[in-house]
Amino acid sequence: MTEKVAVIGHQTHLGRRVVGRLEELGLGWCPLTKADRRSEVRTLIVLGDERTPEKDFLDVDGTGCEPMDRDELASTIERLGSPGQVVLLSTGMVYGPAAHEKLPLTEDLVPRPPAGARFARARLAAERFFGSWCSERSVSLAILRPVLTLAEDRSEWFRRSLWRVGGFAGRDVPPMQALHLDDLASAVVLAVERRLEGTFNVAPDGWMSPDALRDVLGGPGRLGLPYRLAEAVVGVTRPLGFWSTPSEVLRYARADWVLANDRLRSHGWTPSHSTEEAFATVISATGMSARRRQQVALGVTAAVGVAAALTVRLLARKARRSQIEPGSPSSIGANSTVQLSLESRLS
Repeated sequence: MTEKVAVIGHQTHLGRRVVGRLEELGLGWCPLTKADRRSEVRTLIVLGDERTPEKDFLDVDGTGCEPMDRDELASTIERLGSPGQVVLLSTGMVYGPAAHEKLPLTEDLVPRPPAGARFARARLAAERFFGSWCSERSVSLAILRPVLTLAEDRSEWFRRSLWRVGGFAGRDVPPMQALHLDDLASAVVLAVERRLEGTFNVAPDGWMSPDALRDVLGGPGRLGLPYRLAEAVVGVTRPLGFWSTPSEVLRYARADWVLANDRLRSHGWTPSHSTEEAFATVISATGMSARRRQQVALGVTAAVGVAAALTVRLLARKARRSQIEPGSPSSIGANSTVQLSLESRLS
């Protein structure tokens, strides 16, 4: 059978769902590693690094797809001629976590990921790479920008993610969206079927308020930490295996960051799960009762509180060692001065 669709990232959590749907529709597909210039590839689907399942990386958005850098992309697709279409998985995180005047965010917004957002910046770099590559070859390009993505087989990842604790924003946590991984897979396949071109947000209808989210997750009020202290706590506790996500998630989990889906809906895509259902999916997959979830949430809150206190002490000690030489006159009463200075910088 002549292959019509080549896929990069078919072994990822999302990739397995995408190729399953392609097979259901009778569309022939193959991993890009098995395609060459003789293959009649109609569409190239770019999800993420083929080596992701064997690599130890911190998943950012729940798709299980790690971005490829520019050199990897260039060398990987060199084997192909010019397919008629490229469908590229990106992320809604490219819009950045800054305060936005109008919600939900639409595709017309200029992407502005912050300097520390490695994942979002890598996705945006891939958008620009394929924008140039496709333009030079007159190939159509569909870019998909999903929100946080969840599924039953991602429950353990979510339980240990910084999304789960709202980035330690406390009761100031903003509204949240969550897309079911099956709905993202259906959007990828729709882009192939309809030969979509352009940029499309992939998000459920609406979003959840903080109070509604707490009800679904079954936890108490979240622990509130100043951003810099939260970042330091993650840095201290990450080597202990606390988190399944990197610290760059903190800014997004604390920001007003919800997306509009009108453009993709206008092409016939309809999400089959709401945000509430996506969250409920990962919660039910754990098999925990509401009471048990609350006990776990309380335990996490207590553990993070202890970690925060220890982090402040460690940073204060480090600041004292770096700023004050033993025996110098300025060391008199320095302990309290450094502690207060540190706490003011973290607030």
